[in-house]
Amino acid sequence: MYDTSTEAIPRKEAFSPSSGSFKFHQSPISQPQSSPSSRRSESSSQYSASFVASLPTAYTAISLDGLSRKRPREASQCVPLPPWECDSKYGVVHPSGCSICQPYMSHVAEAKAARNPSVDRAFKDLDDQLDTYFLDGLTEGRRRQRVDDQERLRELERSNSRLRTESHNNGQQLTLLKNQLRAAQSECDALRTRLESLSTPKPKSSESLYVDGIHDGLEVERMLLDPRDAEQDSPAHFPSIHAVPRPHSAKPEDSSGSCPPPNSSISPSTSSLPIPASNTHALAPSLPPRPTVEVIASSGAPDLHSAPSFSSCRTPQTLRQLQYLMHRAHQPGNEDALAKIKMLCAEAHQTPREEKTELQRYILHNWRNPNIDSNASSHSVSPPPPPPPPLLLPNQALLPPKANNPRMEDPVEVWAAFLTTHKGSWPRGVRRAADGTPHLGDLRASRTVARLRPAIGATGSTTARTEFMACAAQLFASPGMYAYLLRRDGLTVAPVVSYRQHHAAQFSVTAPEVARHFAACGISVAEAEAELEPWAQEYQVALPFPTGSAQPRYKPYTKSSSAYPSRARYEPGDRFGWR
Repeated sequence: MYDTSTEAIPRKEAFSPSSGSFKFHQSPISQPQSSPSSRRSESSSQYSASFVASLPTAYTAISLDGLSRKRPREASQCVPLPPWECDSKYGVVHPSGCSICQPYMSHVAEAKAARNPSVDRAFKDLDDQLDTYFLDGLTEGRRRQRVDDQERLRELERSNSRLRTESHNNGQQLTLLKNQLRAAQSECDALRTRLESLSTPKPKSSESLYVDGIHDGLEVERMLLDPRDAEQDSPAHFPSIHAVPRPHSAKPEDSSGSCPPPNSSISPSTSSLPIPASNTHALAPSLPPRPTVEVIASSGAPDLHSAPSFSSCRTPQTLRQLQYLMHRAHQPGNEDALAKIKMLCAEAHQTPREEKTELQRYILHNWRNPNIDSNASSHSVSPPPPPPPPLLLPNQALLPPKANNPRMEDPVEVWAAFLTTHKGSWPRGVRRAADGTPHLGDLRASRTVARLRPAIGATGSTTARTEFMACAAQLFASPGMYAYLLRRDGLTVAPVVSYRQHHAAQFSVTAPEVARHFAACGISVAEAEAELEPWAQEYQVALPFPTGSAQPRYKPYTKSSSAYPSRARYEPGDRFGWR
């Protein structure tokens, strides 16, 4: 395995004075070298020194008289080297056809053929060492792959976080635009209704009977006594509610009388307003005699709290009219106003939640049945007679008496009992059981959000409340978002739960602001995860589709299951991510 060829070594020229010529002296290392095996075999030979001394040098002397100086060729240029190769079977790298490695390979082959246990153990150790090298390389490769995967995973997480943030911001912008659109539509509807009410001609006979200080009462009186809307509010809409006719002994068109008939229990101060003679046929069975101006003037300012009303009352069109009508219904002796309010409550209960108007929501939230005993004792007036039994149609059944509307601070159990009776007032996001009872966790979350949302504005606007509800539903519909905002902003949950309404400018409610308000009111992360997040997901599912497609609003559950099942947040029918 050693190359025996000589190498070209720089020559040194020396001038010999005796011969008069230059001679080239060869370096001692330029002598041809023998292979290690030949040196070992000849180490004991006594002729090795003489053999080396007898070898010719690689260069000869050149005479100065010669015409040319010839340089001897190197041996490596004369004999080509054989190509080298790797023998994977024996694990050696040697020239092709190497005579030195051949005995080694023969020796190994003979040892393996001899079936010597020690040889087998040696080869097994060699295989184990090679396996160790392989496993070490595999482990290192996996480690480097994990490092590369971690870098890629972090990049994907950053991209995912950025996309989620953009999606959340886009959802908030979409919700804000939808709330603005709904507010604009509500304002347009209110203006259209106001325009229609202004375009209707009003009677002029009663305008001179009131002073300027009671303008609101005058407007409601005209609303209650205008017979032109009697046909619009026909009893066909509410067949079970009728007014009790009152006896009288004078004709409606009689204008010469200065006092009511003797058998009338109505004092001059509580007499009704004049009615045009051309339209008295619609209310002739129940109209009292028409008073004169002298009677009203003699009684001083009209008592708006005790002025009677009739079964042909107009439906209130504004919030102030509704408030005045509710105040009238709480006064003793105003059975007609009370019947009108109950009729409006029944209509509001039968109207689906999505179709309820602001007046219907207000009357359901604020109306309380009057306490007859307390009113009678405070006003020293005999209680009115009980109302007649309702007139039912053939296909109708007598329903049990309904419970009063619960107040905002009432416990959840009171609201559950009320909703079990009044299905039409079912709040959005509350799951309904198979037996018709609401899920208490969802109902508790719904009442929590309702008590923390902003109050109705002084002008009756509900835009801030609608925006707060949409933002709260969007916040809690994302699991863990409430806890994330608390950690990010360094907020601390109050130790005691206190329900305070949110106060903010219009169109400025954001998710961090809602989270801050809930934390200040003592809503913990555990309560949000257990109650608010399932309610918010159901609230998002129950939102109407933009296309107006009908979807099931509630999903019953079986008694065998302890948990209430929840629908998927995104279904195949959804389009454009509307939720």
